[in-house]
Amino acid sequence: DAVSRNVPYPIILLTGRGSYQVDVEAMQAGATMYLTKSEANSLLLERVIRYAIEIKQKESALLRHSKLQALLLEVTQKILTAGPDRAAMTRTIFETVREDLDADVLFNYQLEDPAGPLKLVVGFGIPGPMQGAAQELALGQAFCGTVAATRQPLAAYARRIDTDEKGAFVRGMGVRAYACHPLFDRGGQV
Repeated sequence: DAVSRNVPYPIILLTGRGSYQVDVEAMQAGATMYLTKSEANSLLLERVIRYAIEIKQKESALLRHSKLQALLLEVTQKILTAGPDRAAMTRTIFETVREDLDADVLFNYQLEDPAGPLKLVVGFGIPGPMQGAAQELALGQAFCGTVAATRQPLAAYARRIDTDEKGAFVRGMGVRAYACHPLFDRGGQV
């Protein structure tokens, strides 16, 4: 049945028999909608198809939202129980979210002096030739340095990465989508 197979698209059952029992069995088997042949016409079929697609899209969005909430709770738990080793905590979090977020590269920079530079605490997926350049970034340099300087999160997709001069650093690593968020200490410092 469609439920056990996690069928990702809507299923409309067209049957010659219509009854409450058939309706229940169809829904339990994973049908999004069902129609009897006697009630089917082009207008109704078009409407049922559209409605079934809408239902399946909403189910998919709810499932994705639920998975992300569970992921957020798992990450929060790992942060709250992590020891003082920032690199180990970052590694654990990255390994937790990597697959769900389809992430290949991670940078965790720290700003020890408000004037900079940012120092790499830990990074994953950084190509060998870029390792040296990734160790320190000036405030305002690349996307990471810009986020530290402006104290504002930044998200960039392929077009911005390809056209923005600050995207050169991640572009050189083959990054096609990028997100950076500043973290603040209790005193409000980056």
